[in-house]
Amino acid sequence: MRRSTSAPARFDEVVEELAGRRVIVADAAALRTPDLSPPWRQGDRGADGPVGGRQGRPPSVSELGRRFDAALIRGLVRTGQLVQVSQELVFPAQTIDDMRSLIAGRISSAGPFTVAEFRDLVGASRKYVVPLLEYLDRVGFTRRQGDLRVLARRPSALGPSAQGAVQSS
Repeated sequence: MRRSTSAPARFDEVVEELAGRRVIVADAAALRTPDLSPPWRQGDRGADGPVGGRQGRPPSVSELGRRFDAALIRGLVRTGQLVQVSQELVFPAQTIDDMRSLIAGRISSAGPFTVAEFRDLVGASRKYVVPLLEYLDRVGFTRRQGDLRVLARRPSALGPSAQGAVQSS
């Protein structure tokens, strides 16, 4: 008679087996194929930084969908490991947390900023920074005042970066 295994335990077994066969690499908080290097490293800034990533941009949902099962991507969003800032863009939760720290530090030292100033600060194009800033506005971390972004009244009261993720269909 076969013993029933819980879904999380079975998932761990499958990950362990695939990692042992070098089909995937199980990093501290992510699964990836061996040929995929993370597009940024924690603490990076500028053109190769957390928003810039490889080739100046983070991976899109459709790019990830070509490499990984859609259920895995949805699961990573659901568990808060990825944050979907728009229908087409996801960021690792750590990157969102890094961006929150960067923004809070920038505003406390130099005051509110424009999209262009933020784009220059992180070394990415408007195509990627505008959805990120709009996400941070939606979750109440920042607030848009005209062309400027300011911190919301109580950003520290907000929970983890996974709050306010865009629900995909």
